[in-house]
Formats: sequence, C-alpha cells, structure tokens
Amino acid sequence: MNSGENPGKIPNFQRNSIVGGNMRLLFARASLAAACFVCLTAIGAGQGDRPIDSVITQQPVQRFGDFERAVQIAASRCGISPEISEAILQQFAQKYSMRVAPYTEWRAFLLESLYSHEIPYPVARDFIRSLADRGLPVDNGFLDAVRVVDLEDKSVHEVGKVPGLIPPKAISRPLPPYPAEASAARVEGVVRLKCVVLEDGTVANCKVERPAGWGFDESALLTVQDKWKFEPARLEGAPVASRMGFEFSLRLY
Repeated sequence: MNSGENPGKIPNFQRNSIVGGNMRLLFARASLAAACFVCLTAIGAGQGDRPIDSVITQQPVQRFGDFERAVQIAASRCGISPEISEAILQQFAQKYSMRVAPYTEWRAFLLESLYSHEIPYPVARDFIRSLADRGLPVDNGFLDAVRVVDLEDKSVHEVGKVPGLIPPKAISRPLPPYPAEASAARVEGVVRLKCVVLEDGTVANCKVERPAGWGFDESALLTVQDKWKFEPARLEGAPVASRMGFEFSLRLY
C-alpha cells in the first residue's frame, strides 16, 4: 500500500466489482419479480367462463387441466424447474383425486411441496401470489363423477311432506370411507346430503347441504350414489321418485 492511500478506502477495482455484483443481484430480483408479475397477468386471463360447482361449494371452479397449465406457467416464469412442477402436480393429482379442493387446501399443499423441494421462501411466495387470483376450488374429477339425471318429466316427492308417501327403505348402505388426509390430521366432521331416490331404487342428483371439507363431502356423496340401494318410495302403491336427506357423523374411534 502506498503511504498516501487511505487505509479505509476501498480500491476502485473492488468498488466496481461490488457495485457490479449488487447491480446484478438487483437485476436478477427485478427480473424474477417482473416474470412473476407477467405470470400473474397471463394466468389471470379468461376467468369469466368457469364451470359452477352446484354440489358442494356453490361457486366457480377450475378444472384440474386448467390448474395444471397455470402451475406450469407460474413455475416457468418464477424459475422453478419443470421436473419440480411436474412432481408437485403428480402428488396433487394423487392426493386430491375425486375431490373439489378449496383454495386454502391447495395453497397449503403447494407451499409445503415447494419447501420440500428446497424452493426458497421468496420464490415460493411469488409463485403462490401468481396463482392467487385463481383462488378458486380445483375440481379433480369429482364433479364428473356426480350422477345427474334429468328430472324435468318426473314428479319428485319430498319425503315427510307428501301425505300418503311411503319413504324409501334402504337395502344396502355401506359407510363412506374415512378420508386418509382427515384421518392423518385426526379431523372429524358431519355431512348432510339431499338426494333423489329414483323409481328403480338408485340415487342421483345429490347436493351437499352441510359440508365438512377434508374430503368428507365427496366420500359421503359418492358412497350414497354409487353403493346405496333402496326400495323406492311408493305413493298409492306405485314406485315414485323422492327427495330425502342423509346425515353422516364421521368420527374417529
């Protein structure tokens, strides 16, 4: 060091290196933020034409295919590798098969999955934010599995409200499977359904009047419509379609 140099002063070449490094870091962060903003804008397009879930949530939903594309776009724009996004989507598809997953559930799942793949918090945060305007439930096959029958030409009699109506009598009614996620979290719930029992004793057009979440609603509904069998309601000796309620108290023992 020359005697005239200030020992506390950073040499020009080091200063330039530090400034350049800081500028590159700021540019990288700005690029990531801009990318995620672009992602948010792109993903937010086309929100007006969504199918309505009239069975559980009574609100618009996004199909799994749309959700899958949105996640892939968000991952690409936010610097998350295709391998990681594909692994997360496969886990999602398995966990939420035949489910309508609410926003709170799928958001928590994505965050946990990103952390498990060692994605830094700022990137995970921006990724989730880029999907936030799609804060809709994700239907992964459940709504397509709900049995809907056209009842326009049928008289459907409300059980308990029609004089002389003999209610349906259950022949077979297995209990709904306890959802694995609810069991692992030690969660219990009560589900109330209203369904139509047709003249042939099968069940259709179910709706959830009291949802419990955690997969309880889907489990109860699919069990009733697919596995329950009735002697149909009768009015003046003839089988008729009837509407009645079912309640399930799902408890851990």
